[in-house]
Amino acid sequence: MKVKKRMLFGILAPLCALFACGGITTAAADAFIKTDAAYAAKQLRAAPAVVVDVADSRTVQYVSDDADLYATNLLIRIGDAGEVLDGKGRSIESLDAFMREAHPKIIPNFAVSSQAALEKLVQYTTENELTDAAVVSGDAVLLRAARDALPKLRGIYDATEHATFDGAAIAAAANRAGALVVILPASLGNKANVEYLQARAKTVWVRLDGVDRFAAVAGIASGAFGLIVEGDPAAIAGAYDEFDAFVKPRHVLARSPLVVAHRGVPYQYNENSLEGFQAAIEAGATHIEVDAHLTKDGEIVIMHDATIDRTTDGQGRIAAMTLEELRQYKIVKNYGGTPTGHASSIPTVDELFALSRRSDSLLFFEIKTADAAFAEIFRQKIEQYDMQDRIVVISFDRNQLANVRREIPYLWALDLNDKQPTLGETVTALCERDVGADMSNGNLSIMRDMLERGFMPAAWTYAARTDVRDAAQAGVYALTNNDAVRCGTLPRSLDVSLDSVRQSDLARDDFTVAGAVVRYDGTRAPVDCRVLAYRSDDDAVRLVLVANAGDWYLMSDVLTVDYADEPPAPPQKGGCGAQAGGSATAAAILALTAAVALGKRKRGGVKYEN
Repeated sequence: MKVKKRMLFGILAPLCALFACGGITTAAADAFIKTDAAYAAKQLRAAPAVVVDVADSRTVQYVSDDADLYATNLLIRIGDAGEVLDGKGRSIESLDAFMREAHPKIIPNFAVSSQAALEKLVQYTTENELTDAAVVSGDAVLLRAARDALPKLRGIYDATEHATFDGAAIAAAANRAGALVVILPASLGNKANVEYLQARAKTVWVRLDGVDRFAAVAGIASGAFGLIVEGDPAAIAGAYDEFDAFVKPRHVLARSPLVVAHRGVPYQYNENSLEGFQAAIEAGATHIEVDAHLTKDGEIVIMHDATIDRTTDGQGRIAAMTLEELRQYKIVKNYGGTPTGHASSIPTVDELFALSRRSDSLLFFEIKTADAAFAEIFRQKIEQYDMQDRIVVISFDRNQLANVRREIPYLWALDLNDKQPTLGETVTALCERDVGADMSNGNLSIMRDMLERGFMPAAWTYAARTDVRDAAQAGVYALTNNDAVRCGTLPRSLDVSLDSVRQSDLARDDFTVAGAVVRYDGTRAPVDCRVLAYRSDDDAVRLVLVANAGDWYLMSDVLTVDYADEPPAPPQKGGCGAQAGGSATAAAILALTAAVALGKRKRGGVKYEN
């Protein structure tokens, strides 16, 4: 029936063009697609964007039907003549015809691999005033040219041809190209690799290795913010639906959030002090948020205000003092302006970088000074301390953001300013500035629409652990907060050690695996993990587990374990012939029981309450 509908679209396409009905080509420059809110309401928080790769002509049936519209994004290959290509480089139809058939609620992402294809894309988007779209390429130089030619379009760096994972190189290439998103193949799309890139503010989309339920669950478990499927996306939507059976009020997180320690631990320690930074690191904060100014003699120091009046025992403007003059004074107050009883040196960027290098924590580095010389001095310090892959720049000062993207293009930068009047204006302005977004937490109403377009959900500033927990359960990923020590007790990952498993056990609804919840501060708590999905592969099986981690449910990475031998069947009465027949019957019953139980799990009938 869907094939017939596909043919019908082919017949009606010219009429649609004549009457300007349907298709995303009719969108005005300021008209952004309103994505379906269904995924935003899922028990799976910040469920990944669903991206259909137009790998062959049959794909159109999955992205043009209102009743079965599971996708939110399209990946469309553009040929040198401006036509849509399939996965093997064969022409499907003209881009204009394809766009008239595609459902108007789906966001297009155009993949180009040549200058000729890019020129055709520029022509098409210009003629149709199309801005709610992205350009995709595995060629970082070509992608940079595309972003320069189409500054209103978002950038996506396709790293699926990478045989091995070099996170620093991939992130730097994506940043230089002006890409919000990095695409990884399923072979590289594990939790560690995805988290590496997303901790550096590179949103990750992962290509699935199939269209079945296990492929969907494995993609979700990676923590990526987008899943790309070649074929029917129904399995992804079905996997999302299963999580709705999990017991509330706890939600399921595919990825644990980034805990960004705002000015260190500013209520317990002196604000922006090395002692506060160290305390946040020991509590397991993934990032330290710091503020930077430039002294009279060109040294970078860590201080929030332009003066030292509020937090130190001195007075004066930082820009009017040399480092030596500034160092006469000590930080003696916390974020609330209360004296702590301790004196801390005003940190230099050298001391901050040295501390960061001794830990796993990265930096959200806020530029406070308006001095145009800052970016060049900052670049020299970054390269001196080999900090190229450990910093995300943030700022309210858009001139400084522009300076950093120009002078230090291997770094990504996030705009701290709030949203503009419309979604289209917000997204377009960020794209034109070649930056991402980290908004105040009063802007979360557009979070889902931003996520669908590759923007990592990041917000500031949360006061306490409970606020961080609630925001994480709402889907916020990067959480700048004032309570990093207490946030250290939040669950970060599941640790499961499993050498082998019996196939019959996998089909049991009551089967659990012993594991541990690992918190940000490194402490652990025992937990029972249930099998969420599995796929057999000869003598081994690939598993994804899920557990109630206390503040939310967590998913494991994909585990590969061997199959254990099944226990011998009990002896049967009635002689050798009867015993043999009984054994065969027992095996058949076991296989049938396993199939029925697996069917129950696939339908998501189990309420996970452990």
